Order: sequence, then C-alpha cells, then structure tokens
Amino acid sequence: MKGKKAFQLTATFLVILILTVVIFTGAIYFTRQFFSTAEQMRATIDRQTEAEIEQLLYQEGALVALPVFKKTTIRGKSDTFALGIKNVLERTGQFYVTIEFSKAFTPGEEIIPTADATYINTKWLLYSQGPYTIPNNKLEMIPVLIMADLKMAEGIATEKGTYSFNVCVFQGVIPSGFSCASPPRPLPPEIYGGKVYKIYLEVA
Repeated sequence: MKGKKAFQLTATFLVILILTVVIFTGAIYFTRQFFSTAEQMRATIDRQTEAEIEQLLYQEGALVALPVFKKTTIRGKSDTFALGIKNVLERTGQFYVTIEFSKAFTPGEEIIPTADATYINTKWLLYSQGPYTIPNNKLEMIPVLIMADLKMAEGIATEKGTYSFNVCVFQGVIPSGFSCASPPRPLPPEIYGGKVYKIYLEVA
C-alpha cells in the first residue's frame, strides 16, 4: 500500500515538473519572439525619422521626441511610430515607457464609447516598456507598433475613426498605480520631460 502511494506521489511530482518545464519553455519562447519582433520594428525606423529625432533632441533641446505622431491605416494593418529619448541627467539613467489607449473618435469627432481600453492595450500595442539604460547626453530610439485590429472590443468590430494613445516616459521607476491614460495633475516628478505625449492612429 505504501509503495502504491509512493508511486502515485512520484507520478504526480513528475507531471507537475513536466508542466512547469513546458510553461517555462513557452514563456522563454514568447519572450524571445517579442524581442525579436521589437528588433525587426527597430529596423523599420527609417533614416529620415532618425534624423528628425536627432534634430529635435540635439538641436532643439527636446528631452522626448515624437516627430511623426499621427498616421493612417486600415483595419488589420499596422504602422510603426518612433519615440526618441535623450538623457540630460549628467549620469547614466534608466528610462521606462508606457503607452495606453486614451479615446477614440468617429470621423465626425464624436466619441466611440464601445472602444475597450483593456482590449486595445492588449491587442493593438507592441513595444518594449524598458528599462532603457541611456548614457549621459546620448539618445535611444524606440519603435512603437500599433495594429488596427479587426476588433476594438470582444465581439465588436473596429470602427473608422481616430484612436488616440497617451505616451509617458519615466526616469527611474514608474509610480505605483500610475495610469498614463488618465494621469494625475500635477504630474509626478518621475515623468521625464514633464508632459504626456500623444499618438494618433486614424483607421480609414
């Protein structure tokens, strides 16, 4: 009887171990896929956009640059935006980025109430939150891919219109409970550049 129980415990342990290995392996795979996609996105930042970011950050003194903040696409297609961050902390710093859906508007500029923020943040956005380690007086260019999914909520097709996203850049850490979609006023000191930036994706 004891031998049977011992066998059952061993079998249970082996099943748990196998499941753990499978889940862990899957997590590694999807992480690698994400960063591989991020690197491919980085390659899509063309030289003209890089030059515009460099001009804004180096020549015009901006801390955060979004030279092209509005693009037009169709449902099922994606577009890539380029975000630039310049470190002026006089030391190497760590920076984080959060991007969240804010609001959606019809072509007639009426709010689309059925656009679900949780769904859009999960299904539409692809970018790396960081941390980005940037040496003093250097810059980092970050690709942000936004896909106009066929849906804007579970069971609800994406409507034509303009979808706005808030972009927040943090130096150091992201404050606990902070929402970039509805940031508090005044903004916390961790917000780099002292403002929230906007991206607009027009779905035609």
